[in-house]
Amino acid sequence: MKFNVYPTRRSAAFPARTYETTRKNATTARLADGGDVLTDAAEGFPFPLPQNGAEAIWNHKLKYRGIALSRWWNQAAPTATGQFVLARVREEFLFPYFRQGSTLSTIDNVFSYYFQSVESPARLAGNMQVVHETLNPTVAPRDV
Repeated sequence: MKFNVYPTRRSAAFPARTYETTRKNATTARLADGGDVLTDAAEGFPFPLPQNGAEAIWNHKLKYRGIALSRWWNQAAPTATGQFVLARVREEFLFPYFRQGSTLSTIDNVFSYYFQSVESPARLAGNMQVVHETLNPTVAPRDV
């Protein structure tokens, strides 16, 4: 058996502003309340050289995702007979943290806004969910 193996060519880049703010965050970002609260960071990765697990988690939470995202997805739960009903869901996200010029104080502690709407089937259509994901849970927890 023969397998051809080719070199991968994966590339990714963030907006230049993300690199600039990440460099600034490297000297200003701090954690408080045992790592649950982030201070003095904006727009980029807060800890480009993480020193502990909490800093790595914050980098993951605040990874660049763009400013807004809209997507659709489908879900099918098959039965033992192979029948299924397709559920169609619409999702929208807004990430104020990544807006140019944003700071932790100007985004009012909201990291992201999330909206989900079930579009079909008819018996589920109209079910919605709205979430405000906060950065500092000691000031305000996630709002659903």
